[in-house]
Amino acid sequence: MATTERACPNCSKAATLRCSRCHAAWYCSPECQRVCWPTHRAVCPKPKKAAPAVMPTNQRNSMWQQQLMAAGMSCEESSDAIDIAIAEGRDIGTPAQEKKRAAARAAAEVTISLPAVEDGWCNVLMIDGANIAGDWMAKKFLGKACPEINLLAKPQVPAKWASMRLRTTLADFHRGRANSSSAVVRAIQSGVFHAILVCDLSDCFDVVEQNLGPLFQRFTNAGGCIAFTTGEGLLLCPVLGRLFGTAWKPSGYYRTMWQRSNSDSAARSFPNAPASYSANSSSLTNVPEQERIFGTVAGSRTKPADPNSAGREVRAGDISVAVHDCGSADGSIAFFGDVNQEDVTMDLVLSYLRARSPSRPPTMNAS
Repeated sequence: MATTERACPNCSKAATLRCSRCHAAWYCSPECQRVCWPTHRAVCPKPKKAAPAVMPTNQRNSMWQQQLMAAGMSCEESSDAIDIAIAEGRDIGTPAQEKKRAAARAAAEVTISLPAVEDGWCNVLMIDGANIAGDWMAKKFLGKACPEINLLAKPQVPAKWASMRLRTTLADFHRGRANSSSAVVRAIQSGVFHAILVCDLSDCFDVVEQNLGPLFQRFTNAGGCIAFTTGEGLLLCPVLGRLFGTAWKPSGYYRTMWQRSNSDSAARSFPNAPASYSANSSSLTNVPEQERIFGTVAGSRTKPADPNSAGREVRAGDISVAVHDCGSADGSIAFFGDVNQEDVTMDLVLSYLRARSPSRPPTMNAS
């Protein structure tokens, strides 16, 4: 069979050398290729560059944190630096640069804008920044998006707050950093808030107890109400015992249908609550009857991911939502064990804040 020989476009000799750029043109020699290049370059496509390898976000963040901690930053400081870099849309700087930025943030004055006190409205101080998994729960309460967990913005959430005449002010405790903690203390002492929502208290328990605990006690003793939401209810339980004298004990962690109690406290604190709801929740035991809001009953079973599985039976009397009265001025605290703060739980939190907030902000006596 005859073979087809390629001809050099410059001299018509047999072409055995191929253009290394487009791999489509052939030449007999480098000299002829150079002669043809001014014409050929107009049609010679540029080679496609290989897409740069993209490091997975978690791997990248872990690498950044290791670099910062190796340079002497604490775990909290390095995590903070990474979160801020991501929020600002930039790569992490050198350890020296991030240390300088951290020092500037720690030295900066932190202010919290205080709302006006208006008849019929309840001002809620939402305290964030004492959690172990970022600010996703605060964003959910505010109806904001959180791309890290595929949480979409929900404009109806702020509308729900407004429809219940609840007005929220966000305060970042920032894991007890001095300037942020002082700003939260000033906000609690301001005398403009009817209620406090401690959003996802799942870490820094000792710092919160030391810095804010006495203020929480005075606030509730003066008639204010505090909602504690948490992803670590079993660890939060003893803190509430020390601060407010609750008898509650940590119990379990599972998803089930939590049944509404018939207690007077349930009717008073959650007047429009559903008869039951499903949630993956930390639970309490040793909860007095009058403090039980939602819990398990005889025959309650877990709800496993497999719809064909009946789940396991759980003991009656585990409590996922509880309310404890404080002092003689009608103050109270509420525990919400739902680790995901599902929509129904968020509705319960708002219901409690509206029902148990005093008509005027509590007047706190000087310590």
